[in-house]
Amino acid sequence: MKQFTYYEFTGILVPGGIFTAGILALFPGSSAALSSSGISFGEFGLLLLVAYGLGHLIQAVGNGVEWVWWWFFGGGMPSDWIRSGKRFLLSEPQREAVFTKVRESFGIALVDPVSGMSKREWHAVVRQIYAEVQKCKAAERLDAITGNYGINRGLAAAFVALAAISLLADIGHGWRLYVGFGVFIALALVRMHRFGVHYARELFVQFLTCEKK
Repeated sequence: MKQFTYYEFTGILVPGGIFTAGILALFPGSSAALSSSGISFGEFGLLLLVAYGLGHLIQAVGNGVEWVWWWFFGGGMPSDWIRSGKRFLLSEPQREAVFTKVRESFGIALVDPVSGMSKREWHAVVRQIYAEVQKCKAAERLDAITGNYGINRGLAAAFVALAAISLLADIGHGWRLYVGFGVFIALALVRMHRFGVHYARELFVQFLTCEKK
């Protein structure tokens, strides 16, 4: 059986499993093929594959949820905040130290002010910063934060998709179901936001100190 990586488990398999379980609950007839005495090993493996496949599709929904969230509440991804200056992420001396180190370490002539760069250009710089941190063997915490960010983005997307699909279900459901979906979506988004900010701050702090490691 496939050995799932940490990100695949947290960001794809768990949201896919939640979505699969929700489909089985909303459409009871879809579980008729399962054994009445319980789920066999073969059926468990099939459900695992279904959850994995659906998890990838759910992440497509997650991309849209993520874009809307950061556009509305952050004016862009947290890793872009030190470029745009729209939200607080680092102190001003730390912010300038990041720009200085990018110029010295990568030989990149950043424009002054850096806010004059496009998001796409800065995103490429951020990817290079992560590669530098990874080379310094200081990315373990970042990867853990990424996993937690991914699972909350996936959960939010799974509940958004379930809320939409529930409109097609024949079972009786009222406003309480959608209040429940709304609560779960809100909790997942708040956690996603928290880990997104933690990731960006940790990335730049590790970049500033990675030579000392």
